[in-house]
Amino acid sequence: MSILGNMTWKEPNKKHVIARSSKIKASNCGHMYDVLDKVNDIEQGSLIKLGAFEDGELQVRKAETPTATDAIVFVCDDPFIYDESSAYAQNEYNFYNVKGKACRAYEIVKDDVIGVSDYAFTTKVGSTPAVGNIVVVDDNRLYKEIDKAQKDATLKTNGFVGEIIGFETYSFETIVLINVIQNTTIVAGA
Repeated sequence: MSILGNMTWKEPNKKHVIARSSKIKASNCGHMYDVLDKVNDIEQGSLIKLGAFEDGELQVRKAETPTATDAIVFVCDDPFIYDESSAYAQNEYNFYNVKGKACRAYEIVKDDVIGVSDYAFTTKVGSTPAVGNIVVVDDNRLYKEIDKAQKDATLKTNGFVGEIIGFETYSFETIVLINVIQNTTIVAGA
């Protein structure tokens, strides 16, 4: 038996983020990137800032942690898990992108819809994400929910802004669907 995916079993009781890219313009005609972080594992669904090209690489870019004002790309690699030892081993929440190995990230633009597990939210307004609330990147490449009343102010201060539009159930997991409202770099004082 071998495990050939872009993952390992270092935390067997941790659920990793499940990501969906089914309504992204880049899957048909936009940019897809190969990104690499040599220091940190990258969760599926992570929001990262594209860095410079890796030394000696012509296609692989450095995955950087964005600030609130940065434009981002959406990490969503193919979650191949070849461990057939148990049904548990095949669960998609066991997959993540290990440090030092390139993974796929998509350019996202206004009106794209992305999906991530509800546990990808490190900050929530209530006990669970709510339709209509706003989403921005947190300090750890994941998601922060903001009350919809803060939408106008958030558009001025955050490069990536999304809106929760609904939910799907996938393998007993709740996937939060986010419509992209804005994805641009905000320049201070502009």
